[in-house]
Amino acid sequence: MSAAKRQRSCACCGKAFTDNERTEVEPLIDGMIRYVAVHPGHSTHPPPRRRPAEPPPGTAEAA
Repeated sequence: MSAAKRQRSCACCGKAFTDNERTEVEPLIDGMIRYVAVHPGHSTHPPPRRRPAEPPPGTAEAA
């Protein structure tokens, strides 16, 4: 049984999957490795954090 058929809804947005809808599978690690189905482009993982650029070494801003 596929993750989409078992879940019946997207792990990210909660919207129900339609028949023959294409889905993606993501690992979910919570003590065990499980796989959850999500709509294409959705993710249960947070977006990567952007850090400010560091000044090059040897410049006045680096000191």
